[in-house]
Amino acid sequence: MVKDYGQAVLKTLKELGFSAGSKGYNYTCEALLHVIENPRSTHRLSHEIYPVVAKTNDTTPTRTERAIRHAIKTAFERMAYVQKDDTKYQAVFGCAVMSKPTPRRFLATVAEYIKEGDYDSR
Repeated sequence: MVKDYGQAVLKTLKELGFSAGSKGYNYTCEALLHVIENPRSTHRLSHEIYPVVAKTNDTTPTRTERAIRHAIKTAFERMAYVQKDDTKYQAVFGCAVMSKPTPRRFLATVAEYIKEGDYDSR
């Protein structure tokens, strides 16, 4: 059975503090959908995920990586320091997140969270 995870990805990123207007948000959405379909691809971010996302967005893998990394950093800082509410990060990561997650950890963990259906689908 093939599921459409698009809405779950959008909802989860929004709840994690991502800003929908940024390139990093769009690239992270695409990267997450790729990881959900190919879980082992997180071991090959630079050689598999970033080039695929870059090609569909007419940019370079380096710019894609930078935008995703910046989006993760900005969202984490927004939730941890501005809103001072990390309950969603705790729900997704299963523990308190003391520092900004790496892109690999973020993509793998959020993809697993969505794929297992732990998000609220309403």
